[in-house]
Order: sequence, then C-alpha cells, then structure tokens
Amino acid sequence: VTFLHVLPRLPDVSDYKPDTFEQLKAGFLTRAEGRMTAFLGPLRNRGKGVTGTVVGGETSEAIIDYARDHGFDLIVIATHGAQGIEKVLLGSVADRVIKGAPCPVLVFNPFRKERGYEVCKPLGSCVQSV
Repeated sequence: VTFLHVLPRLPDVSDYKPDTFEQLKAGFLTRAEGRMTAFLGPLRNRGKGVTGTVVGGETSEAIIDYARDHGFDLIVIATHGAQGIEKVLLGSVADRVIKGAPCPVLVFNPFRKERGYEVCKPLGSCVQSV
C-alpha cells in the first residue's frame, strides 16, 4: 500500500525573488513530508509494505503518472461527491483519475453521512438534514 499526497504547483509569480519562492516551495514540501511520516507511523505496525510519498504537480496527472510509473494494481481515491454546477465549476480529480488511470480505480465518498439526508427508523420522526 502506497499513500500519495500531491502538492499543487505554486503559481509562477514574478514579483517574488527566486530564492524566496524556492524557500516557500521547500517549506511546503518539508511540512508535507513530515505530515506523511506522522501519518504512516501507526500504520507501519499494522501491515508490511506500507509506504507513502509526496509529489508535486497537477493532482490527477500526478496520481496517474505515479501509478503508471510504479505499476500500481489499484488506485483508491476519495471523492466529495460534487454534483451539478459545483462539479462543472470545480471539476473532479476522481473523475479525471478514473478516465486516465492505467489500472482499476476504487472511488469512495468519506462524506456520505455528512452531506445530503440520512434516513433512519422510525421514518416519520427521523428524516433530518445532516
């Protein structure tokens, strides 16, 4: 299992001095790598071969390229479940990964119970916005 975190490209801002901009990028990378290490700590005891890495680039392209370069068998990715105009305006990383992935993609929605409606029993007293 490999966990992948993609740092988005920083905009090319010509106002910054090059050394300041490079320091900013290095700081983001160092922080992301530290968070990945902290995240992986408890997982390493639960299974062999658990790794993680941080890469930069456009999110969906970076995921697809990394999976292709490392011969992944499966990509597991979360989605926010955007629909309608939200999806049109923001796009969907999961959608682009599904379309370009070199292997099967398993998509899940971790926000399933936090968005929309949840129905429980008895039905009349328990339909509520979540």
